[in-house]
Amino acid sequence: MIIERVRMRITHGTATFLCKVKSHRGEPLNEAADDLADLGRTIDPEQAVWTTRSNRMVFSWTDGQGNTRTSTWNQGVRNGVRLGAGRHRFEARLQQGVRNWLQGWRALPSGADRVLSRAETLRMGRWLNPKSWAREIMEKLRVAPHSEPLTDTWTSDFLSREGEGREVIGERLRDKTVPWQVQRRLMQAVTNSFPCGAHLYRMGLRGSNGCTLCQRVRQQREDDHREGRKRADPETLGHIQSARCALQARAATSAHHHCWQQVQREIAAVSPESRGWTFPTLAGEQSLQTFWKETCRELY
Repeated sequence: MIIERVRMRITHGTATFLCKVKSHRGEPLNEAADDLADLGRTIDPEQAVWTTRSNRMVFSWTDGQGNTRTSTWNQGVRNGVRLGAGRHRFEARLQQGVRNWLQGWRALPSGADRVLSRAETLRMGRWLNPKSWAREIMEKLRVAPHSEPLTDTWTSDFLSREGEGREVIGERLRDKTVPWQVQRRLMQAVTNSFPCGAHLYRMGLRGSNGCTLCQRVRQQREDDHREGRKRADPETLGHIQSARCALQARAATSAHHHCWQQVQREIAAVSPESRGWTFPTLAGEQSLQTFWKETCRELY
């Protein structure tokens, strides 16, 4: 009967406001509502309307702004699941970094140089909050010299640095004007899943992780036949895109020079203080001896 009244008001375009009234306080309308509720339980199920729950699942999550949202399955729920999964992996990587730090921290002798001393750690008590404690430790470790990943991989180290790249990657991936091939290459690079030799070797699809490009060049060198074949560097994405790779060295160096030349041109064209500057090595790198012979000797 209440639902019928609400439906009738909706049909006539009348607004309905529901107010909380405590029960069993002698409120006439509240007591009448209790009587109607008892009557509703005696209605034949075939005549009941809006009493059966649907089979749709209702999801509740916290969005990026910290607001709690509730909805059935839609694009917003899908984005919330992705956000939650990303947060879980992010926190897991930070906790891994703290565990790595604790292992080395405990192994240090008393009085050794630490990022945080034992007395300072116990006195502050901030370690009781794992999330904020993990962020504090990682911030201190990042500014200290280190030759090994702080978490589990260098990729995780990069993606766990807030405000230093992850947002830029997200904007690039959301940009509809960027070709999907470029976005795929970006995701493969940051997730360490580019199908190069090292990745295929980890998957068991190659017998060695050595760079085939370097091996191809070394096979053509006579000194390799005299000294024996050296073990090639792992064929990672960073390797084949750098001058470290023997076959890619010329292309990588040319690309580096091209970028630097463009930067020099922009500096000379835009900055008023640098309009009179000259770049004697704009065409490429020069050794100090060559630079002295071709440029500096003319000045003296």
